[in-house]
Amino acid sequence: MDERKIPVKAIEYLLGPTANIVSIPSKVDPEIELIIGLFEQKGYVIIINHKSQVIVTLRRARRNELALLNKENLA
Repeated sequence: MDERKIPVKAIEYLLGPTANIVSIPSKVDPEIELIIGLFEQKGYVIIINHKSQVIVTLRRARRNELALLNKENLA
């Protein structure tokens, strides 16, 4: 988290019950789920193993992921 400068508060918020997120399955691994959301107007992706509930990695969201989030929010 420190090396990517992602605040812990962002992770807590995106994994919490009030976050406005989009959750999509991985195209490669059926156990992996991508959680895409906004925190303080910045897009983040949390990649989590939903079977073991372990965070694999987290990063800033890519343009196509933000577009998907915006599309889902408008629907």
